[in-house]
Amino acid sequence: RLPGEPEVATPTFTTITRKAVTGQKDEIRANPRARSAKLRAVARNDQPATTAQGGKE
Repeated sequence: RLPGEPEVATPTFTTITRKAVTGQKDEIRANPRARSAKLRAVARNDQPATTAQGGKE
């Protein structure tokens, strides 16, 4: 590490879906509001939780 270089935190989540998942055509036909819905998913891993920068610990 170089002096003054910020420390990189280890990831606390693992990505399940790389892109947002949208409703299928038959689901959108049955439920028009599903057209604008987007699902993004991550899973918690074994790393300890971190606080937001400037947040309370």
